[in-house]
Amino acid sequence: MLAEAAHSLLGMVDELAERAHLESQLKEAAYRELVDPDEHLEACRKTMTLVLNELALIPNVDLADTLAYIGRRRVRQGVGMDAMLHSFRIDFQIAGEALFAWLSTRPPDITTQWTDFVLPLWRAIDKISVVVSEAYRDAETELADELERDARALFHELLHGTGPMSAVVRRAASRLGLGERGQYVVVRADEDAPNQLVESALRKLGHRSVWLHDASLLTGIVVLGVGGYAQLRGCLTDSLHTRVGASPIYHALEDTRHLVWLADAARDASPPGRHTVIMAAEDIPSVFVGAAPEITRHLANNLAASLRAARPPERARLLETVQAQLSGDGSPTTTARELYRHRNTVLNHIRRFEELTGLDLSRPADVATAVLSLRALHRLAPQNEPTAFP
Repeated sequence: MLAEAAHSLLGMVDELAERAHLESQLKEAAYRELVDPDEHLEACRKTMTLVLNELALIPNVDLADTLAYIGRRRVRQGVGMDAMLHSFRIDFQIAGEALFAWLSTRPPDITTQWTDFVLPLWRAIDKISVVVSEAYRDAETELADELERDARALFHELLHGTGPMSAVVRRAASRLGLGERGQYVVVRADEDAPNQLVESALRKLGHRSVWLHDASLLTGIVVLGVGGYAQLRGCLTDSLHTRVGASPIYHALEDTRHLVWLADAARDASPPGRHTVIMAAEDIPSVFVGAAPEITRHLANNLAASLRAARPPERARLLETVQAQLSGDGSPTTTARELYRHRNTVLNHIRRFEELTGLDLSRPADVATAVLSLRALHRLAPQNEPTAFP
């Protein structure tokens, strides 16, 4: 009897589809705003045909393909799954009402058999709902993968592309959630860094950021909020337990391509495996060391060779004293206080360092050489007697 009713209603598919279309347009804003009316009407016609064929025991050879197409279309149109399933329920409701209306026109002894309609109708509805839901979820995954690939390509173009920047910047500002102007910092870290952790930590502090794992590196573009550069350093130190380098602040997104090398140089100023955060704007000597490996090797080798005449314990003391002296305010008194040593001991260490290296730490040029040489020796410590370090 149900098959007979479904057969008879197949001739009314257009009318039933029109009712379902109008009802969905009325009750679902997503369908009014995101789905072309003619396309939705055709989808209602197909759905209604599928339901009735299922009940009429007519093979639906294209059931999965049809429903998969509808599910994929709704994902790409931005229709939520709840809205889509509500629209399908409207289709099912109108089909069910038509079936029971047909049953009400039958003789009295038949009209009482409405329960024979309920279970098969429910099974048909459940089957179609499951198929379209699975298709929707699969399409969501596909779309997310496509968007991720697009975002990665866009991020890579922003960092390393060679084409015109204007179009890339506009797309990046929109797709990655960045403005075209603001306070930006590029961050580069070794590949094992957990970007979700740092992104969440930055967001809590009011800083937006986007991150990309690429070519064994983690790259981030941070849009600074209140707190700025100093707060960024603390967050990177707490969140990324590896080598990290950050560029100076810049104000146009299109300059990202020209600033990323500074972040790389800051990161490369430390030996691999160290947990360090170097901010390029605050430590130019380290950036120089990271950016110029040949000069770095030359300076480190020269300093190591000069200090080889001293025994290892003495080398360690000299390096500790001179490092403190050059990192502070230049006062031996301050250095002595910091190292808990007598001022005369500090002066003796400085004189001994000058004697061994030929540098005069009262001359600015020699101070610059000493600072860079110490940074270089630190950078290449695994190859240059790490025991020389305190």
